[in-house]
Amino acid sequence: MNLKELARDIIALGGVPFVALVLARIIILEDWVYFSKIFFAVVILIAVVIFTKSNLHAGLAMIVLIFLSIHYNHLPFAIFASLIYVSMLASLVYLKEDKWKVFWGVLLGAAASLVSWVLVSSYI
Repeated sequence: MNLKELARDIIALGGVPFVALVLARIIILEDWVYFSKIFFAVVILIAVVIFTKSNLHAGLAMIVLIFLSIHYNHLPFAIFASLIYVSMLASLVYLKEDKWKVFWGVLLGAAASLVSWVLVSSYI
C-alpha cells in the first residue's frame, strides 16, 4: 500500500457509504431523535454543497465527528476521532484537493450540524 492509497482510504471515512453505515447503526439503536439530527444535517449539507464549491467529504466527516463525539460523550473517543478527522483533511490536501473547498466543507458541515441540532431539538 502506498501513501496515495492510504490517503484515499482515510478520505472514505467522509464518504456517503460510511455515513450510511453510521445511520444504519443508529436505526438499530432506535434512537430516532439522534438519527433525525444526523440525517437532517446530511441533507442540509448535500443541498448546500450542490450549489457551492465545497468538499462533501470534509463536511460529512465533520457531521459524523460532531454527532458521534456528542453521543459517546467520552473524551478519549473524541480525541481519537478528531485525530482521524485531521488526518482526513491532511489526506485531502495531500491529494491536491483545493484547500478552500476543504475549508468550506468543514465550515458547512459544522453549520449543518448546528442547524440540524437546533431544528430537531426544537420540534422533537
